[in-house]
Parts: sequence; structure tokens; C-alpha cells
Amino acid sequence: MSGLPWLKMWRQFATEITVQELSFENQRHWVMILCLRCGTKEPVENPDSRISVFLRIGKKATADLKKVLMAAKMIDEFWNPVNWEKYQANGYVSTSRVQKYREKQHDW
Repeated sequence: MSGLPWLKMWRQFATEITVQELSFENQRHWVMILCLRCGTKEPVENPDSRISVFLRIGKKATADLKKVLMAAKMIDEFWNPVNWEKYQANGYVSTSRVQKYREKQHDW
């Protein structure tokens, strides 16, 4: 897990065929699942029930959503997003960019 309080949303979300094949509602559910994953690294006890509560959908809808997302290879059986570490890697550091910006502010 990145340990950051925010989620990196990649621009390919808008063009990724796997995402675009999801219904609009399931795209929203997918974003919520990403946000939930961002907030925790510990395994969740009874994840299906927790997802149902967080997404405010019933048990059948939760089971259907899980089937859709697993078939699309977007989550594993525990609702963990596939390739999470790849897309949420904490390699970006803005320190040098911010420092240059601040130096320019003083050059006037």
C-alpha cells in the first residue's frame, strides 16, 4: 500500500477498455473499491459484507459485482485491486519541483 491518504487516478481510466465495458454504476463502484483499498492495508474480515455496506448495495448486488470485477481481472477474491502496487507506487516525489517553484517566486 502506498500509505498516502489519497488515491492516484490514472488518466487511462477514461480509455481503458476493461473499465469502459463496465456499466456506469459499476465504474463508480470500482472507484469506491480503489478508495477503500487506499485507506487500509490489513486484511478485512468478511470483505463481502463490508463492501456491501460501503457501497450501499445488497448482498446479491455485491455478489454480482464481485463476479463482474473478477471476470474482468480487476480484483482478486478478497476485493484487492489487481496490480495495486503498480498503479499506486510511491515513486513520485515533488520535492525538487516544489523547490524550483519556490525559488522562482523569490526571483522577482
